[in-house]
Parts: sequence; structure tokens; C-alpha cells
Amino acid sequence: MSRKNNEETLEEYTKRIWGRSRKDNACVRCGNEKIAPEDFRNDISRKEFTLTHWCQTCQDDFFGKD
Repeated sequence: MSRKNNEETLEEYTKRIWGRSRKDNACVRCGNEKIAPEDFRNDISRKEFTLTHWCQTCQDDFFGKD
């Protein structure tokens, strides 16, 4: 039996839920493909992107702007 690493598990999850790959530099939630580090409000938001692959707009929608 092979064990999946965290990245493989997250990739499968995001493909199943949103139908998009975390490997693309795009938001898996809305599909926004124009994401750059300067698009994020702060370091916390940039870090969140590395975890969820959500753009700033989707993060704000889910977590709130504050």
C-alpha cells in the first residue's frame, strides 16, 4: 500500500471539490489565472495562497476583509 504525501492529497481534494489543479498558478476556487504576489494584501494572505490556492478575493469572501 502506498502512502500519499500531503501535496498529493490536497491536489486530489481540490480537483474533486473545484475541478481545478493546485499546480496551476490560479485560484482553485474561482479560476482567476492572474495571480501575482503583489495581489495579496499581506504576508498572511500570501501564505494562505500557498495552502489553499485561493486568490485574495476568494480569501476575503470566505474569511472577511479584516
